[in-house]
Order: sequence, then C-alpha cells, then structure tokens
Amino acid sequence: MELRGKWIRCVVLALGGVIALAVGTAGCGSGGKASVGPGVIFNNVIAADLGGELKIAFADYSRAPAMEHPREAEENFMITLHPVWSPDGEKLAFTRTVEGEEEALFVRESLGHPEAEAEEIGPATGKPVWSPASDRIAYLAMTSPAAEAEGEGGEEKAPEASEADDAGGLDEAQASSEGSAESEASESSGEGGGSEEKKAPEEPEPVGLTVVGDDGSNPRLLVRGEADPIGWSDEAIYYVAGIYGMRSLRAINADGKKDRGVYAASGSGRFVGEAALSPDGDRVAIEVVSPDESSVLVVKELRGGRAVQVTRSGSIAGLSWSPNGKEVAFVLAPSAGSPGRVMRWAVGSGAAVPVTAEGGKYRCPSWTSEGNALAYVKDGDIYVQRIGSKKADRLTKSGDAADIACSPK
Repeated sequence: MELRGKWIRCVVLALGGVIALAVGTAGCGSGGKASVGPGVIFNNVIAADLGGELKIAFADYSRAPAMEHPREAEENFMITLHPVWSPDGEKLAFTRTVEGEEEALFVRESLGHPEAEAEEIGPATGKPVWSPASDRIAYLAMTSPAAEAEGEGGEEKAPEASEADDAGGLDEAQASSEGSAESEASESSGEGGGSEEKKAPEEPEPVGLTVVGDDGSNPRLLVRGEADPIGWSDEAIYYVAGIYGMRSLRAINADGKKDRGVYAASGSGRFVGEAALSPDGDRVAIEVVSPDESSVLVVKELRGGRAVQVTRSGSIAGLSWSPNGKEVAFVLAPSAGSPGRVMRWAVGSGAAVPVTAEGGKYRCPSWTSEGNALAYVKDGDIYVQRIGSKKADRLTKSGDAADIACSPK
C-alpha cells in the first residue's frame, strides 16, 4: 500500500510538472532570442514605469508586478521610461534615461525573461512608434555628447539619409529647428572657434526622425531635426515637426518620400503639442496649445479632412485611442499642471464625458485590449476602471508609477 502511494505521488508530481510547463509556455512567441528561449505573449497586462524600472502589472490581479528591465546598482540618478507595445503584443520598445540628460531606445523581445538583456538601439528621446508589421521602429534619434566626449562618436554608424533629405525638402519648422541648433553650436564655440579641439555639446541634440529594424539593423534618417513620431499607419509615418511654439503635424512615407503637411494650428502663437494616431489610421487626436499654456483637443479626419474641436478650455494631456479607433481618452485639467480628471470622447458625439471624479493627479490613460476599460495613473499608482462604472480597481500601492501602456492583446 505504501509502495502504491509513492507511485501515485510520483505520477501526480510528474503530471503537475507537465501542466506547469504547458502553462508557462502557452502563448509563447517566436520572436525571442535563442539564448533565453521564446518570450511570453502577455495578455491583459500593463507595461509600466515603476520607479524607473520596466514592470508588467497584471490587470486581472493574478500576481504582483513582474520585473522586465531593472535599474542597475550604479544608477542613482532620476530615470524616466516610456514603454510602447508592438502591435502583435510580442515586444516592447522603450526610451529610458541612461545617464544625466541622455536617453536611449531599447527593444525587449524576450518578454518574461528579465535576465535577458534588452537590445539598445541608440540615443533617442520621446516615445517610439512601431510599424504595423511589428518589425520596424520610428523614433527621434539624438546625438550622444557622452560618447563624443569619450571619443566614441565616430564609431557609431550614422543613419542613411532618405531621398527626401537629399532633395532638401525641409519645411520652415524643420529649417528653424536646424538653424537654432546650428546657431547655438556656433555660439558655444565662442573664442575657441579656431581651435582643432572639438567640444561636446552640453545636451543631446536631435538628429531626426529615424526608422530602424527592431534589432537595430538598417537605420535610415527620414527627416532631419525636431521630428517626433506619433503613429505609423499602412500609408505613412505621422510626426510632429518643429521647435516648441512652432510645431505642426506632418506625414511622410516609410520610404522617405512624399513629406507633407497634415495639420497646422490656426491663430497667433498656437501650435501642436502632443498627438495620437487612431489604430485604424483614419483620424488623429491633437493637442493644440495656446501661448498661455492652455490647450484644447482637436480630432482630425485624415481622409475627409474635417477637424472637430472637442474641448473649449482648460488643459489636456495623455491622448489614448480605443482599440477600434472610435473613442479617445485624455486628461482634462483647469490649467496645465493642476489636478484634473480622465475624460473620453466618442467620434461623432457631442461633448466629452467624464470617466473619473475630479481632483486627482491623473496621467497616462490607456485603453485595455477589449476596449471596455481604461487604465490610468492616479497619485502615482495604477488603476483600472470599466467604462460605465464609477469604481476603479487599484493595481499598485508603490506610489511611483509614471508612464503606462496596456498590452494590445
């Protein structure tokens, strides 16, 4: 009888191991690196900057946030991190502070393997955007003063210039951006202009809108100067061009051809702040900023050309489209930097409607993959709230959450 009991326990343990293996590998993708095996395709999760570390928060509350990219022991400076999911849900791209004022673009393919190193693409700033096929990334590439100061700048391969750049097709905003950068560089040289010694700039400077493979291969410079990508459709890459106070929305084909204007704010001193392309590529949500720092939401139809002003006063931030491209969520506050509330607006409807109560320090709303709930950061923690409900579920209690992004699956 005792022998039989031991045999049964062995069978149960073996069966349990098979089940655990099946659960652990279910949903695994083929994009992971061979050295660590395939990455896990997470479902219903939120990628988050939690205290400068990239973690995965589980919207079904099944477990505590899981580490994806930790801080290094020697990193005692302030770290910001902006995660962006690939459309297939298998990879994460993120820009992250690496030292001082510098940021770099990383790609993590082996999700669920925090011991695996993320691929570092190069100096960058702002949020990157993925191609619809999840195989390329558009980002604003930057110079690396630290590398130049150490004599390493010449070792980096410069992105290949596009045909549009060769033709000199830069708009006024881009030309102004480059002109200001050149004048600052000449002023900083001062009396030592004739010296052969090259001084590194004090801060990173924009190289331009660059497209690169998700492994860092085949970099190509599409637009020089200040050009922040905001979305990539089957037709074009959309970006905000120009220096602060003179920014407009433009689009360029992924092959570097047909650089064209999309939206420029009317009125003295008004300009485009942030913007977000809908998942279906039909429309774009735009923050239009006034000289007094107030801003309103404008939604523009890309095919019909019609633009609708959604809000009339206050200040908006954190634009996020629902998966079907029919609703946009955002944070509306009485003034820039003041507490506000999360709002949502449906295409074709009238006024925006509130999702949350007023008075919290809300930021970064993000739609869940089903489109029936919104995740957001309130007072440094992550919450998830179903549309139509006044109750929100709190996912974290660390108080150090910043940018978040819900998985597309």
